[in-house]
Amino acid sequence: MQKFFATAVTFAATIATVPAFAHVTGFEHSAGAGHPVLGIDHLLVLLAVGVVAGIVWLRRR
Repeated sequence: MQKFFATAVTFAATIATVPAFAHVTGFEHSAGAGHPVLGIDHLLVLLAVGVVAGIVWLRRR
């Protein structure tokens, strides 16, 4: 079971660091810190992450 867990964590860390090819042009944008809130899809994902983090924080007991 330990080996499976270590493999799963390694896989998750690898996937998390690979860039998502979400842009249609295939080029990275250099908008800086404002980039995540420029598109409605980015804004919705950021809000969803905040909601999930808030729920986890409230249920941490």
